[in-house]
Amino acid sequence: IKTALIDLYLSVKVRKTEEIEGYTEEKYEKEKEVLEETDPIVLIGYIKTSVDILLNIKKDEQEEAKEREKEEGSSFLSEKSQPEPPKKYEQQLQKFEDETRTHIRIEQQLKLFIDDLQEKQEQDEKKKKETEHRMKKVLTENKDLKEKLKEKDLQCEKLMEKSKQFEHDMAKLTEKITSLQTIQEE
Repeated sequence: IKTALIDLYLSVKVRKTEEIEGYTEEKYEKEKEVLEETDPIVLIGYIKTSVDILLNIKKDEQEEAKEREKEEGSSFLSEKSQPEPPKKYEQQLQKFEDETRTHIRIEQQLKLFIDDLQEKQEQDEKKKKETEHRMKKVLTENKDLKEKLKEKDLQCEKLMEKSKQFEHDMAKLTEKITSLQTIQEE
């Protein structure tokens, strides 16, 4: 559908006489490439504008022909005697074409800007996900380290209890040895 709209627009697009003379297949393809980036709704607007311009030109030609008929007193107008469109319409067409080109250029710039912003947003989201992943990993490691620390504290407490028990047992043994030595000396 978009290709058909582009072809339709290019066929109804009003051009200056100089443009028509220098219009080549290469220029046609280049213009087609530019328009392929254009939204179909915008293309429809371009087509509508071109058709409106053509209708206005036709309407003005008919009005001029009627005026000439009145002046000449003739009741019919042959197709060969139709005049060239007035310069003001050609200038108006040129103005509309310039506005259309400007609009296309601005639209392409906006599209590039939007694409750039979307790319930056995607990069930011990717960085955010990576940061969240790293944060979860660090939190998990922190939790694991706290659990290991608790285990080490428990082991340390058990060792302290064993050490106290050992000291207590040593004190008893020392006391027994001392008492045995005393008994032996007696």
